[in-house]
Amino acid sequence: MRKYVPCVLVISFVFLLVPIAQAIRLSPDYRNAVAHFKLGNAYYNTGKYQEAIESYKQAIRIDPDYAVAHFNLGLAYHLLEDRSSALGQYVILKELDIELANELFDEIYRETDREPVPLVTIRQEPREVEAFNSNDIKSESKNARKLAEKEDKWSKWQKSLNTAYGEALKYDKDTNLNAGMKVEVWKRLANEFSQDNPYSTEDQLIRSKAVERMEYWRNYREPTPPVTIQQEPSYIGASITKLRSSYKKLSLSQVQLMPNVSIRVKDEWGSYVHSTINHDYSLKTIGGDKVVVDDARGLMWHQSGSHKHMKLDEAKRWIRALNKKSWPNKGGYASYFDWRLPTVEEAVSLLESSEKNGDLYIDPVFSNEQRYIWTGDRAGSEAAWRVDFGYGFVGRIYVDYYIFVRPVRSVLSKDSGEEPEEEAYGEVEVLEEEELRKPKFRNITLRSSYRDVSVSQVMTMPNISIRTKGLQSVAGHSTINHNYNLKTIRGDKVVLDHATGLMWHQNGSDKNINYKKAKKWLMTLNRSGYAGYNDWRLPTVEEAASLLEPSKKSGYLCIAPIFSKKQRHIWTGDTMKGKEAAWRVDFYRGGVYRHYVYYYAYNFVRPVRSVE
Repeated sequence: MRKYVPCVLVISFVFLLVPIAQAIRLSPDYRNAVAHFKLGNAYYNTGKYQEAIESYKQAIRIDPDYAVAHFNLGLAYHLLEDRSSALGQYVILKELDIELANELFDEIYRETDREPVPLVTIRQEPREVEAFNSNDIKSESKNARKLAEKEDKWSKWQKSLNTAYGEALKYDKDTNLNAGMKVEVWKRLANEFSQDNPYSTEDQLIRSKAVERMEYWRNYREPTPPVTIQQEPSYIGASITKLRSSYKKLSLSQVQLMPNVSIRVKDEWGSYVHSTINHDYSLKTIGGDKVVVDDARGLMWHQSGSHKHMKLDEAKRWIRALNKKSWPNKGGYASYFDWRLPTVEEAVSLLESSEKNGDLYIDPVFSNEQRYIWTGDRAGSEAAWRVDFGYGFVGRIYVDYYIFVRPVRSVLSKDSGEEPEEEAYGEVEVLEEEELRKPKFRNITLRSSYRDVSVSQVMTMPNISIRTKGLQSVAGHSTINHNYNLKTIRGDKVVLDHATGLMWHQNGSDKNINYKKAKKWLMTLNRSGYAGYNDWRLPTVEEAASLLEPSKKSGYLCIAPIFSKKQRHIWTGDTMKGKEAAWRVDFYRGGVYRHYVYYYAYNFVRPVRSVE
């Protein structure tokens, strides 16, 4: 298609392109439609039709009634053989300038031997507009800059507060500072950063923490020296498998001589210590109540304890209420009536060597609400021993101070001659490394062999309540009443489901992997003998879907919190007939979905095995 513009004009337009484009960018009146129109003409005459189209469009955005811009835009579309878009400009021109519209139409359908219609320059100027007034924009820009500067200042202020808070925490744990100095530390922090940050709530949380720690140290009083015991109990030769369960009056030296304890620092009121016991914790739910069984020591702990701190006398009354047959209208917490305060030996056995449950020196199987707890051992007529998980500390404290309660009971004790029905399996059982007994509660058997599963078969799986159905997916949850039990075997964590007779890897793969690598990962797991077993496998879709909870129970996942929450979606061993796909279970969305098994399709792995 021939151009109607002389060569001299083409050369001159090449030199005009740069200055016109720069003028548009630098001019404060960048919304000038004429400038964009001229730039479009310059592009058009140098053969850059696509760039010309964009410039004409910009001119039209500024002035929609700019007829010559529509005309030249139609010509540019025509040169790119886009007849549909060119006719679109013709339709618009019919309302703006019928003569230009007819010329454009003739050009679109002209005969090849007829000269083309020349490009229109500024034959028709855009409609008059008022002078561009940017005063309000300047004002808004100025206000925005001020707000940004203000936010920046508060951001720096917040960083200073965070730094000061970190320093205060170090002083709070400094055993060389007395309680009065620690009160001053937190008081100074709260006073110096008393302003409210309008861009964050983090400062409010820090001030609340400062007030809490200030009150703690303000109420902290060093107890008077305890009454001297004429005959001190001897721990020499004490059994390392059974801890003392009867209460005694203990001196500081007796506490510091306890077995199964490593002491970091001693002071005149107690010691910073941790237990050397290799625990075997197991989280159980009995009668709807959560307990933690320590099979290594034959103890059953209340998984949390009191939600409020209280004086020692109130703690004893709270324990009595826990043991009443009316608790709560069903008879004793977890169906037991012999809950008690732990001895100092039992309570100290919970202290870990490092912070493992948030900022607490206690295993994460326990609730982290109870930062410090009462023991039943006395440190004199007006003092008792407490264990502080926030500092890894055992020390004396007056009986009228406020401390949390974490009850305990000896598993071997009897309530009415025999243990409750719920404890038939796993209460004090020691798992054999070679074989695990089949649970006595198993009442649901899920398919364990792989097969090709269609969408309709997934939608009709047993033990699943379906919320919504998709073309190749199902959203829903399991209706199985699980009885999970967290165990540690050979240092490896597993979750037993007594309701289905399945043993699950407590977490699974650390990374998303494709289907082929998932199978290799399982082979490696079986060669290593995880938890002493080598028959780990991918779950079937029925088994994996049985883990789906009706709501998000583990952070943002629809799975019981006893499992790791890193594996948000997992592979199953079931495939989809006629497709290069397998089924996966997504705990974030709460459903079962088809997923292709191509190299770039990734999911986590949560292995399972059947307990024979």
